[in-house]
Amino acid sequence: MRLILILTSIFTPYLFTLLVGYALLLLLVYLSKLNIRHFILRSTIIVGFFSGLVMLPATLNIFIEGKPILKLTSTLAITDNGLNFLSLFYARSLAMTTTSILLVLTTKREELLGALKVLRVPAFFTMIISLSYRFFATLVKVIENIHLARRSRTIKINDTKTERRWVASRIGWTFKKAVDMSNEVTQAMISRGWQGD
Repeated sequence: MRLILILTSIFTPYLFTLLVGYALLLLLVYLSKLNIRHFILRSTIIVGFFSGLVMLPATLNIFIEGKPILKLTSTLAITDNGLNFLSLFYARSLAMTTTSILLVLTTKREELLGALKVLRVPAFFTMIISLSYRFFATLVKVIENIHLARRSRTIKINDTKTERRWVASRIGWTFKKAVDMSNEVTQAMISRGWQGD
């Protein structure tokens, strides 16, 4: 069903169809016992910010011709066709983002990777996704430990310049740690007979 919703979101040219699909997704969120308020806020803020930031200029008459709705200058205006395009893009992005978030939150990792194999995604890509997922979780734990260690050893708050310098040094250290961990994983895989296939 989720694949049908994704394909509908991609190919439909109608805003109403996308809104009906989004309503069905919210019903699935509710039936999945997820916090629907948190879910809606998360998806709308993510999509609203990025799609608005990227596509807001498309509402202007220099990109999409149409009947001017709001004149900004003597030559620049927001058009009806531009607003229609923006609303269709926003609804499409919202439906696809909601579908993706719902899929990740309600499906086990093994089932997702198995579905990719059924869809004939090359094994190399599924392996990279699996390793990235595990690696990312480990890296997040390392960063949490760094932050906890810093907070537990801090008595007074330093000035902003010192804090920024510390954060920059931790970013560099984390990058070095990530490279070292990936090299260790690669060596461990090679020692167990992995040959890149």
